[in-house]
Formats: sequence, structure tokens, C-alpha cells
Amino acid sequence: MMRLVTANRANHVLSSFIKSNDVTGNVIVPANICQSVIDTLNMVGMNVLYVDIDPNTYCADKGQSEDAAQAASLFLYVHTYGNEGECPAWVCGLKKINPNIIIVDDRCLCLPRTEWCADEDVDLVLFSMGPKKQVSLGGGGMGFVKDGLKYYNMQSIASASPDAICKKFFDLDELVLKTQHTIEHKKLINRIYSSCLPIEIQYPAAYQSWRFNINVPNKDEMLHHIFAAGLFASGHYKPLSEDCPIATEVYNRTINLFNDFYYSEEQARKTCEIINLWLRKMPEKDLKKK
Repeated sequence: MMRLVTANRANHVLSSFIKSNDVTGNVIVPANICQSVIDTLNMVGMNVLYVDIDPNTYCADKGQSEDAAQAASLFLYVHTYGNEGECPAWVCGLKKINPNIIIVDDRCLCLPRTEWCADEDVDLVLFSMGPKKQVSLGGGGMGFVKDGLKYYNMQSIASASPDAICKKFFDLDELVLKTQHTIEHKKLINRIYSSCLPIEIQYPAAYQSWRFNINVPNKDEMLHHIFAAGLFASGHYKPLSEDCPIATEVYNRTINLFNDFYYSEEQARKTCEIINLWLRKMPEKDLKKK
């Protein structure tokens, strides 16, 4: 069983969890992680070990993570691009290599959930409702902590119901309603992108929830023309280690197209027009490179 905890930010949930359980030493993280997470880990005294990503899942590399597990006290599995799938079996299998390792299932780019009952042997599941997340309430983070592990947070309400805990930082009903509206809007915008853009540059559907992601050879030039038209897009987090070539290659070719409430159907169509215009100027061999 897991119990709900909240804070004003997901990183505060993470730091409180680490402090509450006296976790020290090395933490394994993928190179394509948000800088604010690294700042949080540094703040609580953890030593960061970067691993490269898998070219097929865009998440932490299995082999490198297993090699580092024996010397680590914590492993942070990040669902890149908000992939909603469960952690692969090897993640929980790290406990066979190191029975004392703590596993954090970082779902900050995923849709938040108000209940958690997945059959995974993880110690903390993390969600965020901060800016630029799937469901943004302007702030707020929550987690589900495995029974038997400690969680102390000055921001939490002791012995309160889950509803009461949530309402200290965000309204639970608002979260549920906005999540439903977010799903509907993203489907609408994603339908435009998926129908108007070449299939060969689109990421698999499982990675199109947080943003609609495309793989292009001329990322910087493409972003320049999108911005010049008064539109918006972004590149995912730049790798924080120079020793992770796959994460670097993925970053150099990935554009995140917006699909949130701030982006309209008209903007999405215009974005597609610009991308298609500049793709026609690219050699076909470059477009096929993944």
C-alpha cells in the first residue's frame, strides 16, 4: 500500500522523503533530467551518478543503471516525455542487485493521479502540477509513499484525510476537472499534428502526452522559423552530462510541440505548415535518421 503526501512543489516532496528516511550517498539519474531535480538532490547532500538513456525508450539505460546500482542508495526513474507506462521490470529488479536501494518513480511530466495502486515495488511515486507540466495549477506536487517508509514535511497535515491534505496546496476537485479538460484538449491538438506532419518524424504515441514530440535533423533552424512566425515550441532538457552520447543525440534532434491550453488549433496548424515547409528543403536521408 502507498499513502498520499503533498507539498507546494514535487521537488519538496522528493527532498522531504530523502531527509525523512536518512537517504545518503549516490543517486542514479538519467542525463536528460530537469536541472531543478539535480539542484534538489545536491541540496540534500546526494552525489549524482548520471547514466545515458535507452535509444528506444528515451528513459534510463538498463545496463548502465544496473552497473551503478550496487554503489547507489537511490535510483530515480524518469518517465521521459510523460510516458504513462509502468516502470519496466528491471527497475524494480535493481533491488535484487542492491536490496537497500530506494526507487523513485518520477512521473512529473505524466498526468497526475489522485490514487495509486499499481503493482510496482517502488518506494515513492512523484507527480507535479507546477508550470509547464501536463496539468498546471501554478504549483503543487504530490507523491505516494510506500508503507513502512517515513515522510515528514512541515507543509503536510498530520492525520488528515487525503482530501484535506490536498486542499492545503491545491484543490482536489479542481485537479480532477482540469485533468479531464487537459486530456480532451491535448487529443484535439495532437490530432492536428499527427494528421498534418510526416509520420516518420513523429515519436510513438506513448510519448505524445506532455508535448507532441518530433525528430528532425535541423532542430535549431526549425525552432528559429517557428519563433519568427510568432509561434512556440521547445527542445527537451539538455543532457547534464557530456558522457551520454545517446541523450545528446536525442536532444539535438527533438522538438516539443505545444499542445496545452495556451496553444490553439489555429496555432497548431500554422506550426505544421512551417515545419512541412522547411522539411521539404531537407535531404530525405536526413529525415530518415533517428
